[in-house]
Amino acid sequence: MARRLIPISEDLLNELVRVASSEGSSLRVIVEDIIKDAIKVFRLRGSLKEAVREIEVLEEVRRLGGYVVPARVFYEILENLSNDVYEKIVSEMKKTSSWYGSILKAKFGKNSVSILKSILQNYFLDSKVTVKNSEGKISLILSSPHQTEKATHATRESLLALLKSMGLNVLNVESSEGVIVVEAEY
Repeated sequence: MARRLIPISEDLLNELVRVASSEGSSLRVIVEDIIKDAIKVFRLRGSLKEAVREIEVLEEVRRLGGYVVPARVFYEILENLSNDVYEKIVSEMKKTSSWYGSILKAKFGKNSVSILKSILQNYFLDSKVTVKNSEGKISLILSSPHQTEKATHATRESLLALLKSMGLNVLNVESSEGVIVVEAEY
């Protein structure tokens, strides 16, 4: 097999050496494992950056006490709650979304707007997300054909709390069962 030299920065090489050492492995094995896994990610997701971003989002959600439940199960639970309990749940969802938005703002700064679609797609897993960003304004659509009216309301409130805590000024919101449309500026 032909050998090729690939120049990489000294800092990156030193970091790889530290990783290999902490794993009790050789530099060659670690680099080959990383490349193999990166190829898998490209085949599955098409973008290593998107996969890393998804992991970051899910890690923050987990750290904030998030729990993965099938969407239809969650929607059924919401439908069967009394109004008082439902409002408490929505309030807690808003609080968690606000915390999460603050973390995103601190972590990514103004760049959080440029990755907003990825953030929303991973935060609201069952929703199709469309984001248009131009001249300081954002138009976004979240749609989920399975959402009930209560689920859409809970998602809307969570979304608004998230956007506001990220520093966006919400200009307009429209929603109907399964669809939320928001215009905001930053």
